Amino acid sequence: MSQWRHASASVQGTSHVESAQPCQDACRVEQASTPDGEEFLVLIASDGAGSASFSQEGSQTVCQSLSEKLCRLIAGGWTPDQVTHGLAQVYVHNVLEEIEQIARGRGLDKRDFAATLLMAVVGDKYSVFAQLGDGAIVIDSSDGYIPVFWPQSGEYANMTYFVTDKTDIDQLQFKIVNQPVKEIALFTDGIQGLALHYELKGAHQPFFKPLFSSLQQASVETLPQMNDHLAAFLGSARVNERTDDDKTLMLACRQSHFVADESGHQES
Repeated sequence: MSQWRHASASVQGTSHVESAQPCQDACRVEQASTPDGEEFLVLIASDGAGSASFSQEGSQTVCQSLSEKLCRLIAGGWTPDQVTHGLAQVYVHNVLEEIEQIARGRGLDKRDFAATLLMAVVGDKYSVFAQLGDGAIVIDSSDGYIPVFWPQSGEYANMTYFVTDKTDIDQLQFKIVNQPVKEIALFTDGIQGLALHYELKGAHQPFFKPLFSSLQQASVETLPQMNDHLAAFLGSARVNERTDDDKTLMLACRQSHFVADESGHQES
C-alpha cells in the first residue's frame, strides 16, 4: 500500500474558454522506488506561456520528460540527495533539448513551446525541489504551510522564466530539505492570488488546511474521485471570480495511521 495520498487537476481558465484557447497547464505525479525499496514521490507541474502558440505541448513535454527521467534514475538506484544545483540544471537542459527536437521536426521555434517548471521529489528523510518561473511549491512546517521558493518574475512586469530559454535556466531555483515532508502542494500562477499571502511573502493558511484535510479524510472508496473534486473546485464560480487564468493544483499527503471507511468512521 502506498504511503501517499495525492490528487491533482489542471483546469482551463475562463479567459481561455472565451478565446477558444486550450488549457496550457499540465501536471504529473508518479511514485518510484530504488532497488532496495526506498520510496519517492515525484511531482511536476508546468504552465505554458499564454503568448506561445504551442505552450500546452511545451508544458506537457516538461511534465512527461522530467518525471520519466527522474523515475528511471530512481529505479536504477539513484537517489535525489545526489543531486546538486548544477545537475538539476542539466536535467532541465535535457528537457529543453527534447523540446528543440520537437520544434525542429515541425518547423517551429522552441519559444512556441515556452513553459515554466515546478518540481518536487519527496522521500522519507529528505526532499529535492526546483522551480523555474512563477507558481509555487508549498510544504508543511512547524510554522504552518510555507512556500519553498517565491514565484519568479522576469526583467519586466508580467514576465517570468521558461524552460525553453537557455539563459533562463540559469535562474533555476534549487533546494534540498533534510526533514520529512508530510504535506505538499504545487500550483501554477493561476491561483497564486488565492494560495499566497503577498504582504507576508508566505502561504495563505486557510486556503490549504481544508484541502489537505479533505484529502487525508477521504475514504478508500472516494479517494479516486479526489481529482474530479479538485477540478470542480478549481472551476468553481468562487475561484473563477478571482482568476480567469488556467489553474493547476497538485496535493499530496502521507497516509495517517487511520483511514476513513465508507461510513466516515476511522479504522486502522
